[in-house]
Amino acid sequence: MWSHYAESHTGVCFQFSNDDFFGRALRVEYYERYPSLSLLPDGPTVLHAFLTKSHDWSYEDEYRIIAQERGEAVAAETLMTDDGFITFPAESLRTVYLGCRMPEANRQIVKDLIKLSPTKVELRQMNILRDRYALIDEPVPV
Repeated sequence: MWSHYAESHTGVCFQFSNDDFFGRALRVEYYERYPSLSLLPDGPTVLHAFLTKSHDWSYEDEYRIIAQERGEAVAAETLMTDDGFITFPAESLRTVYLGCRMPEANRQIVKDLIKLSPTKVELRQMNILRDRYALIDEPVPV
């Protein structure tokens, strides 16, 4: 999924713990057709539309966090965003993976940011295996 979501291996991927915050993530369901919605209480809701994707993407086994903008929230028990940003607990971030084609200047920026973390965050570098169509991750000292 590096090519889809991390700018063709030049970005980063984050690994989070499955704590109270990220434990609220909801599993995406994969279908061949668009989901239908219902205004009836026992029918599919708008939330269902946010949690569906084409079956072509099922290999991703994706989970999503659904949140509301605090100033416009209709349900207080959901996660909230402020100006489009969500704040997660610092201890939730476990590992940062650097893309195999990330520029060195960006690697250094990520290293410097990890040093500022109040909790231990592991840094790992993705590398291309020379004899296979595969990647391997290796630890990076911070």
